Amino acid sequence: MNLTRRLDIEQQLLRKHFGPTFRFQGKPGQDDWGAIGRLRTNSANEYVVFVELQGFPDSPPAAWVVDPILTRPSGQHLPAGSHSMHTRGVTDHGHVEVCHYADCNWEPSVTLYKVVLKVRIWLEAYEAYLRTGKKIDQYLAAM
Repeated sequence: MNLTRRLDIEQQLLRKHFGPTFRFQGKPGQDDWGAIGRLRTNSANEYVVFVELQGFPDSPPAAWVVDPILTRPSGQHLPAGSHSMHTRGVTDHGHVEVCHYADCNWEPSVTLYKVVLKVRIWLEAYEAYLRTGKKIDQYLAAM
């Protein structure tokens, strides 16, 4: 399947499961090439999520919350590259990447729907962390 057809299917899945706000922006090879949209948690908080598509589907896409900036209960930024918080690096714009698939577990057949679903689950764990102070890995142990 060519990339254009794959992305059409991916966009249909994202919109079907996460609503019409999910759209692709930019073009392959550009810095802003990705999928962006809003996710609402069970507590009705909204987050704008960006999934970078450079190298997709051959490599796992980076994903992060654009808005709001994710913080600890103390107001400090979340730690990047934290196993216990399921975070990866930090983007050029200071957003912490959400860990959704380990590189060794990635397969090109994984859909963006599954990536965004894992980010959605991570957001529920993040909100539980804000309420309780328990690290995110305590909520995502089953993953």
